[in-house]
Amino acid sequence: MSIELKAVLAEKRVILEQLMQLCLHDYSEFDPFEIGPEGRFRYRWLDAYFVESERHPFFIYWQDRLAGFVLLRESNENQDWDFQIAEFFVLRRYRREAIGKAAATKALSLFAGWWEICFDNHNLPAVAFWESVVSQYGKFEKEPITGEPHRSRYLLKIG
Repeated sequence: MSIELKAVLAEKRVILEQLMQLCLHDYSEFDPFEIGPEGRFRYRWLDAYFVESERHPFFIYWQDRLAGFVLLRESNENQDWDFQIAEFFVLRRYRREAIGKAAATKALSLFAGWWEICFDNHNLPAVAFWESVVSQYGKFEKEPITGEPHRSRYLLKIG
């Protein structure tokens, strides 16, 4: 399967912003994201991905077609993880074709260390998806996120 992760350069930010609108629209089924008065969702960390060195935005390409994005983050605090998949989105057209799983696996292979992957327990497709991804790896833990009863996370060691 021809999956590529390509770094999102500043001049392609508008494309990421548009894909983020689709992503947040999907998430709004499970999380209380509100659309703003201008008719757009706001992702408060987007600017950080273009100014902070510990944040890494990537487009997902399948056979040279834009298929989604993944936002990665390095821990800069006293966390129990080194890296985090902060956001992950595959266009609906490409879901259930193993494109997402291949892209997630590729993203996790970029850095060695402890990874955190968070998800909403009510988002059953996401729960099943991430379980299928992390089950490829030996040691991982699933636990609730403190203070967020509807969310859980996986911690897994890569490399």
